[in-house]
Amino acid sequence: MFIYATASVAPLYYFIFKDYEGPEKFPNALGFMLLAASVLLLGGCGFAITRLLTVVQIPSSLNEEVLFTISWVLYLSAIFIVYLAHVYRNWRETGGASVFSTQTQDLVNTFNEEPRS
Repeated sequence: MFIYATASVAPLYYFIFKDYEGPEKFPNALGFMLLAASVLLLGGCGFAITRLLTVVQIPSSLNEEVLFTISWVLYLSAIFIVYLAHVYRNWRETGGASVFSTQTQDLVNTFNEEPRS
């Protein structure tokens, strides 16, 4: 699962560095980049350790069940991070922010037009 975690984070960098229309950039790009880099680093090291233990048959104190659990946690974390990036990308590309803003402004206008007692 370590290698799947590292592979699933790759599209995140595309979303971060893509030029969007308007002045706004990808939110918290630095935070997402650091999270993705940590997933890449931990996934790469975890995969290397598991392969090394398997191929070279080095006796170690590392429990395979613990490594498997860590790999699943890392994979699910990577999927969640990429999911957040997809949500933001779809929000920006479909104009969700402007629609939400327009609906909010319509609600405010309607509220202001209502007679007050």
